[in-house]
Amino acid sequence: MPQATMLHCDTEAAELICLRDPAVPDAPLEARIGIAPGLALLVQDGAVAGWSLAAPTRYLTSGYTAPASPRPPRAPGGSWPSARPCSPGTWPTR
Repeated sequence: MPQATMLHCDTEAAELICLRDPAVPDAPLEARIGIAPGLALLVQDGAVAGWSLAAPTRYLTSGYTAPASPRPPRAPGGSWPSARPCSPGTWPTR
């Protein structure tokens, strides 16, 4: 999806809407697809036209502190867990 270029937040800050194209509001949306609590993709003309975030003020922060280490902590015993290759033949079945 192209980067959102149009941002709108209502006066009560109840919803933040980000759209890829300023022309999107001129036509009705076909669907709002919820992908997480409070987060939805907006569909128009069969394509994702943007996204919507409910109660965006919940996600405001006063700053960001980079983690002290770029790697997760080591497992007990001091070794890094080994990664296993993932291919369709190794996927678990139900």
